[in-house]
Amino acid sequence: MTRNERNIRNSKRGRVKEENERSIFYAPFVFILMVLVFTLMNVGVKSTVMKALSVSPTGTAGRGALMFEEVRNTGAAFGLFNNNPELLIAVSLLALVIITASVLFFSKRMPLSLISPLSLLASGIAMNLFERISYGYVTDYIKFVSATDFPAFNCSDIMVVCGAIGLIFELMKTGKRN
Repeated sequence: MTRNERNIRNSKRGRVKEENERSIFYAPFVFILMVLVFTLMNVGVKSTVMKALSVSPTGTAGRGALMFEEVRNTGAAFGLFNNNPELLIAVSLLALVIITASVLFFSKRMPLSLISPLSLLASGIAMNLFERISYGYVTDYIKFVSATDFPAFNCSDIMVVCGAIGLIFELMKTGKRN
């Protein structure tokens, strides 16, 4: 065995050792940090859009296919479970508990690539949950102007969709490896 081959073998062993010895606090710490960052970004975007809408004489902003307009949504996506906040709050709380428990209890075995999609999901769910508990509705403000009359949505909804898609891709990728 050449010296180079020994170095490669030892570096692979070291990498495996590092992954196995990763602290149980690393994944939860990264998860919490990412949830905080995503939530702060979400709050910043929402406050900027809402300020712009408050000074607009028509209550809308934007041109072309993308408009900003405040819409109070008492349901879930596409008007599902409209005027049923208790169910939506319960489902959101359950989802947050499952996501957080997964990160906490499986942090040693969880691939770090799952942390980003889980953080996006948790942040989006938490922001919508906060609004639903505080106001009884979620404020949607992004609207595509099209012939299909696509419903309004917000950044939290984007985070939930991107997190779900990312989670599916990561789980499929992880499943192929195993």
